[in-house]
Amino acid sequence: MFVLLFHAGFNWLKGGFIGVDVFFVISGFLITGNIIRDLNENRWSFSAFYFRRIARLLPALFVVILGTMFFSYFILSPENLEKLGETSIYTSLSLSNFFFWNELNYFDQSSELKPLLHTWSLSVEEQFYLIWPLLIVFCYGLKHKYAVMTGLFILGITSLILAYIVNANDSSAVFYLTPFRGYQFTLGGLIALIGIGSKENVTSIANIVSVITLVMLAFIVNGEQNNLFMTATLPAISAALFIWSSENRIAKYVYASPLFLWIGKRSYSIYLVHWPLMVLWKIATDYKFDAVESLASCIFSIAIGTFLYEFIEKRFRLRPSYSIKHKSYIAMTTTILLVSILFIGANIWGYNGFPERIAKETALIELNMTELWNKRKKELRTNDCNILVGKLSEKGRTPSYNMNVCSKPSIEKKSIFIIGDSYASDTYLIFKRAYPDVYIGQMTIPGCRLRLPSDFTGTENKECIDFYKLAFDKIITTDNYSKVIISSNWDINKLNEIENLVKHLKSKNVEIIMIGQRLRFLDRIPSIIASSKNLSAAHNRAQKLIDESKIKTNNTLENRFSKMVKYIDMLKIQCEKECDIVNDKGKLLYLDESHINIDGADVFANRLRNKYPDLMK
Repeated sequence: MFVLLFHAGFNWLKGGFIGVDVFFVISGFLITGNIIRDLNENRWSFSAFYFRRIARLLPALFVVILGTMFFSYFILSPENLEKLGETSIYTSLSLSNFFFWNELNYFDQSSELKPLLHTWSLSVEEQFYLIWPLLIVFCYGLKHKYAVMTGLFILGITSLILAYIVNANDSSAVFYLTPFRGYQFTLGGLIALIGIGSKENVTSIANIVSVITLVMLAFIVNGEQNNLFMTATLPAISAALFIWSSENRIAKYVYASPLFLWIGKRSYSIYLVHWPLMVLWKIATDYKFDAVESLASCIFSIAIGTFLYEFIEKRFRLRPSYSIKHKSYIAMTTTILLVSILFIGANIWGYNGFPERIAKETALIELNMTELWNKRKKELRTNDCNILVGKLSEKGRTPSYNMNVCSKPSIEKKSIFIIGDSYASDTYLIFKRAYPDVYIGQMTIPGCRLRLPSDFTGTENKECIDFYKLAFDKIITTDNYSKVIISSNWDINKLNEIENLVKHLKSKNVEIIMIGQRLRFLDRIPSIIASSKNLSAAHNRAQKLIDESKIKTNNTLENRFSKMVKYIDMLKIQCEKECDIVNDKGKLLYLDESHINIDGADVFANRLRNKYPDLMK
């Protein structure tokens, strides 16, 4: 219910995602207990265990994947449908957590618009099922009373330590990948081995504490915070404490009530259907839920989840009384569903999401995207002045940046220098058109948020450090630039780093122009257009998809730095009356959710020059 309400958009439950942490602890408890019982009763079988897991999880999951692909055909843009076809294949093979982790990057689609994103936790679960029995059976075979407990404890501590070490540099890996979730399964497993608490007074207090902690966390933690203890470890500890203390009278009265049992039995099916339902509903309408839609999406999720539970999950769940014939039916049906997903997903992926489904007006936009990206890269002088991460020189040598092409200030006219990430690339395109009589030096590296090299942590982004080190140690301090323009996808949580950057540049006696935070939408503009009836409808939908957090960041930056630097509010340039997504000739201004193309640069350059005619004087 935490996860359901959180995904439905009830902002007061901003930490509802901790329900997944609880889910992993419950799994560790149940599966460990089942395996130990089978071993103690000499009826353990690897094949029987894995077949039960397959029958329990996969048929319902496969039906949801097929249903999602079917409805997405009528709702998603070709680009997003193509991505769904690829995702479906990974999900059916229990690898979607690796897929989503690997897919996370600077230009990634908003997570809110990926219909199968929630399956990452199921892939973690299925990978756990693959490894866990091997570990427990091995430790059990040592014939030592505490061998299994010791093995789980060592595994859990190792997983926990690794999670905290890796989290500093790659929090997404810790979130998505199974090894860093191992300690949560282990907590549940240890409770299964230790046993449920029996002292009424102690367990009553412990149960109340665990519930209060979980509810408190669901209300106060924020997914954007990189606080592993609050967002993952403490929820897991609280869930384990809840299980250990669950055999007291109060807990049984509340949590073993008919309502809780009814929801609990259907929770897997409800979880499966709720996210694709909510995502496709949003994309098919206006991308956002009001209070009524949020409530309705929960009701529909429970209703459809109940249908899935009654007609798929229950019928495929394996029971000891099932005959060999019925087990063969389960195996055959599950295989057919898997093959269907692989076949349909491969075709959706291979045929680029079937662009012929949509109107020619919007289909042409998506078909021209590669050409538009290439024009942008060419004008940015990519690989000379606009360096892509992974393309820099190896072994810590100087980045392959062409100073002769990108940083040769002219003696005959004013010279300015633009530095930063891909937002700085956009800035270069705009300023080049707005002030053609000014020489513009360029040093941009998409994906590397602008900051001083000393503010990077550890070995993080070695290429970014080398790149910015070259800029600050050599170019800015030695070349004859009258102004330096800093532009980046600024992080509101890193204001101290931005201030360090500004103070460093001021100490070099250069005039600083800061480009404020840029406009960002919650989906790619081409996808919004392709899933809309016409350009007018797309424009209206895009206004509802503006990322409000970027506006907040922009206001904070202006209040903090406008007295220290010349501050350019790019949001006011991008959104004079409304935030246009096409020009007056119907041509696209954006290539994705925030980065502009050449036509966008033309429009915003005219506005910039009109608003700041004396900026280069």
